[in-house]
Amino acid sequence: MATLRAAVKTFLEADATLTGYCTGGIWDASELDRKGLTAQTPGVMDAKGRLKPVLLIRWKTATGKEIAAYSERRFVEFYIYDDLAAAAIELVKARLKALLENKKFSAADFGLCKFRWASDLGETLTEIFGSDHPCDMSTYFVDYTRN
Repeated sequence: MATLRAAVKTFLEADATLTGYCTGGIWDASELDRKGLTAQTPGVMDAKGRLKPVLLIRWKTATGKEIAAYSERRFVEFYIYDDLAAAAIELVKARLKALLENKKFSAADFGLCKFRWASDLGETLTEIFGSDHPCDMSTYFVDYTRN
């Protein structure tokens, strides 16, 4: 059985629609060095040096608060970047919600987990690669049983 981090990334990469939108890749922050996404990250830039649509997954720590008996909650943030079209970012957010809302995973490290959408950041610019790039972030909470 895979870890929750690995199971979610594998699940998302298996969706042809989502990978079709995210031509710069689906990345888990644990796969990157301390600098995160850079222009040298394989496949994230097009031939003209523009950032392709990229999905970056960042896991947050558990809340430490019991949601129900023997359960806890943690949050996961999905950062969506695209230099060319804000509409593409919206497509990725909608697809994530279609795939993850109420989705259950069984994971070696967290037992049975259930995803729920929590919020979106909204359109913003973020500085990566030394300049501003269009970005949005969707946050989900994950309730899980304690092992």
